[in-house]
Amino acid sequence: MMQDSIDFGTMNIPKLFRMMFIPTLLGMVLSATINIADGIFVGRGVGSDALAAVNIVAPFFMLATGIGLMFGVGASIVASIHLSHQKVKVANINITQALSVSLCIMLSLSLLVMTFRAEVALLLGSSEQLLPSVLEYMNWIAPFLAFYMLLNIGLLIIRLDGSPTYAMLCSAIPALINLTLDYIFVFPLHWGLMGAALASAISVIVGSIMIVVYIVGFSKVLHLYSPKFSLKSILLTIRNIGYMVKLGSSAFLTEAAIACMMLVGNYIFMRYLGEDGVAAYSVACYCFPIVFMVNNAIAQSTQPIISYNYGIQQWKRVRQAFKLALLCAVVCGGLACVGTILFCPEVSSLFLGNHGNAYEIAVSGIPYFSLGYVFFALNIVCIGYYQSIERFKPATLFTILRGIVIITLSFMYLPVVCGIKGIWLAFVGINYFCNHSGILSIETYKSMKEEVRQKVMERFSISEQAMRLLLESAEMMSFVPKDIIVHEGEINTNMYILSKGIWRAYTFKDGTEDTFWFAVESEIALPVWGYTSGSPSLYTIEAVTESEAYCLSKQKLEILFQSSVQLANIGRRILENFMLEIETSWLSSYKRTAIERYAILLDKQPEIIQSVPLKYIASYLGVTAQSLSRIRAKLASSLTFIV
Repeated sequence: MMQDSIDFGTMNIPKLFRMMFIPTLLGMVLSATINIADGIFVGRGVGSDALAAVNIVAPFFMLATGIGLMFGVGASIVASIHLSHQKVKVANINITQALSVSLCIMLSLSLLVMTFRAEVALLLGSSEQLLPSVLEYMNWIAPFLAFYMLLNIGLLIIRLDGSPTYAMLCSAIPALINLTLDYIFVFPLHWGLMGAALASAISVIVGSIMIVVYIVGFSKVLHLYSPKFSLKSILLTIRNIGYMVKLGSSAFLTEAAIACMMLVGNYIFMRYLGEDGVAAYSVACYCFPIVFMVNNAIAQSTQPIISYNYGIQQWKRVRQAFKLALLCAVVCGGLACVGTILFCPEVSSLFLGNHGNAYEIAVSGIPYFSLGYVFFALNIVCIGYYQSIERFKPATLFTILRGIVIITLSFMYLPVVCGIKGIWLAFVGINYFCNHSGILSIETYKSMKEEVRQKVMERFSISEQAMRLLLESAEMMSFVPKDIIVHEGEINTNMYILSKGIWRAYTFKDGTEDTFWFAVESEIALPVWGYTSGSPSLYTIEAVTESEAYCLSKQKLEILFQSSVQLANIGRRILENFMLEIETSWLSSYKRTAIERYAILLDKQPEIIQSVPLKYIASYLGVTAQSLSRIRAKLASSLTFIV
């Protein structure tokens, strides 16, 4: 049995990514040939109507794949984190629960579809002309959906177990079997759509057997765990499955989104261009799995790396892996786009021949479709990143927006605006919008310097996940020297996390400014009276140097604090820490001499001495500028260095 020596926690990230990505990519690309081979052999051996029929059934197939990925990704993330904490038994329970529950769901779904075949076919967008072909293909696909599901879950488990090479073989061998059987069944035996479906089913069964053999007999760490049937065990299983489904829901929605794209596209192409339009669109849908598989390989290769290091709080390795994934996505998406544009006629002829109306529609439209590949690639990687760090909400949001909401609107309205070209361009617009939104969300977090972010987290005992939530709810603001952030007498309820620069707080006393505290990067600033009671501020907060800060409104903070006890405790610690610093500053002005306070400032916050005008420092110390000069001279003569 082929096993790889992999350590997710210490191995060099680029090397680790290569070890995971190359076999994963090869396996997935070869696996995608299952559908592509069906399309080529069906299109050339049976006809364009049969090709359209396969494309109509495809959304149903994507649904089955999505269920497998949902449970597989969810179980893989949870198990990765447990393994990072050396909880092997818990990880084994997780994968066992995922396999058993998903198997029950898929068997039930297959039974339901076989019972209502005609109704399902019409629901998928079949015309009366295509209905017999759709039913023929569905009859030989639906009974074997459980094997598709098992293959998708099993591949993720094997990669997590540290054997990406064997996972590749579990994809490659079934793909080669499918290619061989497709040709034999469709051409020499003339079995038509039944033959194409049987070839796919047999190949997936072989892959599933390979998965089971590995898990049962050769797995290094992960094994099936004997289930218990007590009430407590059942309740824990329901809880665990619920959490895995929550984490993996965006993976399911990604497949559902592709299914939605195919389903809505089939309806729209049928409406505008008839059966030939659906056949042309099917060529794009058959090629698209290659693009999807490549980028899914990037996401799945980085998932165990990110999840494992997220579990042990190795943030630098998490970010390194994510940046590498983004770069790889841009390159792969760009190459796919260029390749599709250059070789569109040749690819279309593989499915439809080099003549006919369907061929002409495909050649003229598919290049527009391919313009969305780069945006789609980045979107998949960003969603995978969110999944890997247990951020299911943004992952789910961007998946729903891209694949269900905006795709439907785009297919409905772009043809009205742009004509037939608009149908093909729908794919470009949705991925640009959602990719732009997703990147912005991540960049909001990334824009704060690493060292500053770490200081804030240490100062207030904030977890990485909580810090992300705070920053993603904040607005980044820039200030120049002498900008007033809060005016004395103004009601301001915001909290500020200072990420760059120096601020001061002062009051007016006898017509002069009395500075009583400074804030530097990584510190919190807020008008206490405004924040706590909505009262006017008793002091002014001013930017002393060029500054950047993250502003959080009290309204947003209260929503965050109400969402979890952890965040509520963070809010309490922030306020307590700020009040303590203010009180310490005030008491220091009474209990310490000016020279003592200056020495403390020099020791604890030297950046203030270096960057703040002397008049503000003198005001803080409660002395004149001349007295401050004497203090500086006295300290300089008594120390071994000059300030």
